[in-house]
Amino acid sequence: MYGIKERPRPTVVRNPKTGRPSAVIPGVFSEAVDAPDYNAPPPSMRGLPGKPYDDTFGRGPQRKGGLSSMGQNLRSLCENYGPEWTCKKLSRCLRSGELRSTDFSVKELAEAFCGHDWVRRLHPRGRGEFSVARSLMEAGEGVDVSAFQHITGQIFFNRIKDGWQNATLVGEKLTDKFPTQLDGERVPWLGHIIDEGEPIHLGTDYPMTSFGERYVDTPRTQKWGMTCWLTKEMIFFDRTGQAMKSAGEVGWKLGYNKEKRILTLALGQINSYKLNGTAYNTYLQAPQSVPAYVNAQSGTPLIDYTSVQTALTLASQILDPDTKNPLDGIEFKQLFVMPANLFHARRLVAATEYWNTNPAFNSSTPAPSPEGNIQMHSINPVGQLEVLTSPIAYQLFTNTTVYNPQWTPLTATQTNAYWWIGQFMRSFWYMENWPFTVVQAPPNNPREFDSDLVVGWKVSERGVPAVQDPRYVFEFWNT
Repeated sequence: MYGIKERPRPTVVRNPKTGRPSAVIPGVFSEAVDAPDYNAPPPSMRGLPGKPYDDTFGRGPQRKGGLSSMGQNLRSLCENYGPEWTCKKLSRCLRSGELRSTDFSVKELAEAFCGHDWVRRLHPRGRGEFSVARSLMEAGEGVDVSAFQHITGQIFFNRIKDGWQNATLVGEKLTDKFPTQLDGERVPWLGHIIDEGEPIHLGTDYPMTSFGERYVDTPRTQKWGMTCWLTKEMIFFDRTGQAMKSAGEVGWKLGYNKEKRILTLALGQINSYKLNGTAYNTYLQAPQSVPAYVNAQSGTPLIDYTSVQTALTLASQILDPDTKNPLDGIEFKQLFVMPANLFHARRLVAATEYWNTNPAFNSSTPAPSPEGNIQMHSINPVGQLEVLTSPIAYQLFTNTTVYNPQWTPLTATQTNAYWWIGQFMRSFWYMENWPFTVVQAPPNNPREFDSDLVVGWKVSERGVPAVQDPRYVFEFWNT
């Protein structure tokens, strides 16, 4: 799995008092082991006397569901440097890809940290007709349950986080994160200066200027989450793959939920924009009068630079609600299309030049002005645009879901004709009470006895997408 890359050599950690070997650190853990941020003494880089280095990273032969000596090495690291240092190093290796969550076996980790007797206790066979229930997380002689929880918690946390990051790919690019401690709030800010200056006559005072008052009401935030558990059966039968898959799906599903909520707002399926106490739709076709705006237009397919020019023309006609002047800072940075138009949009943006040929170019009869008998070559005037798409958007437009209950489903042809352009992060916020968070269940949890759940993790986040100023994003369709 490491390809042809030279494998790092393992490191032997010796007891500072006796000088005897106390742990063999796999190569991926040996690298940068003397990093000062962990406040741990560097292990010795010398090998065992008379023994060559172990080319298997000290892991031993492969076994189903994991690697046979990984748990023992992790336990040795915990004993020598403590669980906190070991978890930090483990987290670094998982993030860099040197280790993967599938490299570990939960049963082998349990045997290494808690002992074979602890694992055998998971099986009810042999207890006789009556036994007194003991906590699965109860420590005993030679049992380091807390370290087992730390290590498995770090592995599962990385797996859950990977699932979350894989799901929230587009939504993070459409909204600007707005940390808040309130459950829905009124966000005030000073608008632009209303006055434009006055002539000053000799001996007269300078006039005082004023700012426009503006505030936006955001919707109430919502908490979303679920739990993930490591069951007794997963440890006993060594179902590491099943446990890791479940952990990854927990993060992915929660991120998928956030992605849908952002898309339904940013693409105009639901409307929450409320300026100075008055509610507006995110995208309006009329009227073009302050404080209203026109940022949507039908009959405008995405063809070439002329389509982008149409959006720029529409943007130039929108007026600032305070000064009644055209908007400043109009700059198109992102182009969002349905998956059916992704390659077309990329070609439109990546084209190096455009050729325009008048129909009469090859005619001997002079053509009327203004074009005449000409052929024009020019560089691509569109400029740099980030092209975005999401299959979730297509499903939301063709179906009614809990995320867009008032939406009327469109046909595939109608859906594929939609496209958006503008500065999404200038138009939309994500009001966040707290980010994606993973909390491990405490020992002796009641569900341990009721449902044979050994270790659990609670995953949650709280927030809501909101409209900041819709005048910087434009919606078009061709039906």
